[in-house]
Amino acid sequence: MAPDKPPFIGGAASINGTYVPRSSLQLAIGSSSVSASYVATYDQPVDFANLAGLYRGSVGHITEQRDATANMDSEGTQGILRIYGSQCDFLVTATPRGAVNVSNISVTNSRGSCYQGPGILIYDDASRKLTALAAFHNGLLGFPDLWYSIGTRQ
Repeated sequence: MAPDKPPFIGGAASINGTYVPRSSLQLAIGSSSVSASYVATYDQPVDFANLAGLYRGSVGHITEQRDATANMDSEGTQGILRIYGSQCDFLVTATPRGAVNVSNISVTNSRGSCYQGPGILIYDDASRKLTALAAFHNGLLGFPDLWYSIGTRQ
């Protein structure tokens, strides 16, 4: 028998809310709520030359987090992010995702036991944060996981 409510992690609950294009999103999900505001900078294509520089933050996934330093270089139409200071050194190659301020990424590393795969890269100008995210199935833990690197521009 199919559930009569939309499922989400932890069970099922009614989802209600309002959406105003290019303005706001308000959602109530069970006893939780979410609010979001439109950010116009995401309507512009990514400019890797503007992102070049040093970032400090962390890299990890659900079971571990490590301090990291990252350096973003602009190489024409690609961004190259090198992340150091973790158990693994990551090389993130970013390519623009059309006319929006989000990039597709490919993550590789110096060790086969560390995360490698696709994801996305986002820069938030207001907070000066560069965020790389990638969902994957963690075979060691047996459930979905999230690899991330979050750094603040220095």
